[in-house]
Amino acid sequence: MFYEYIKNNPQWNLQINRQLEGIKESSKVKDDLKIIIPKLTNDASWYKTWFSFGELREKEEDHALACACFGLAQFYLNQDDENKQTVVHRYLNNFYRAHTEIDYESYQVPYQKTFLPAIKVNINPTATKTLVIINGFDSFMEEILVAVNFFKGTDYNVILFDGPGQGRALIDNNIKFTPYFENPVSAIIDYFNLDEVDAMGVSWGGYFVIRAAAYEKRIKNVVCYDFFYDGLNTFLKDFSKDTRNHIRQLLQNNDVEKTNQLIPTLIHSDAN
Repeated sequence: MFYEYIKNNPQWNLQINRQLEGIKESSKVKDDLKIIIPKLTNDASWYKTWFSFGELREKEEDHALACACFGLAQFYLNQDDENKQTVVHRYLNNFYRAHTEIDYESYQVPYQKTFLPAIKVNINPTATKTLVIINGFDSFMEEILVAVNFFKGTDYNVILFDGPGQGRALIDNNIKFTPYFENPVSAIIDYFNLDEVDAMGVSWGGYFVIRAAAYEKRIKNVVCYDFFYDGLNTFLKDFSKDTRNHIRQLLQNNDVEKTNQLIPTLIHSDAN
């Protein structure tokens, strides 16, 4: 069930529901939220509140709840924020301590003089097929890994990775986003020495997987779950027509300076 924790704030409600999925019906989480929600008034209080509860639950070794709190604490921090990397790693550390049931191996796939973090999940010892999963936008592969045991009983083992602009590829290795996702996907397939794979894209990964399959012929079957074919339109849909046209014109003119000046103003006004 999707809960409206904060009135008229669909973005914050989405993130809270998303991170607490699977545990939000527990009495402990509900009691924490009674304290947390009134404290959430701006970005600064958002970070401070979720981080403090993450520390509290981590000390109690409630790793599932600590993971959710640190995941929420890091979400709105800019990449250049001095706290970002530390909080991300506390989020991930608690994730893996909470999910010891997952049988996986970690890899570092060479890419652009650094590496893409990747995981192979050994679901079925006799599996003959490989499914490569592409996550969405700036998400972490762990957000999909949590549900990967869904594939038990199939003929698949699963490979996940953080691509450019995603997860630890961005946070640790500073690999920036690219729309040309066939390149990192090909790097993954090469590294694991696979002759053919099936591929699934989640959220904006639904676009990445279609693009990758158009260029990478070792991809034989594709699943889009779901499909964003116009990322810019997705970002702009809630702005006024004049603002949408203004931003499109700036991008068309490759006016980086004016675009970078405009975005913080839009973020501030939208947050209020």
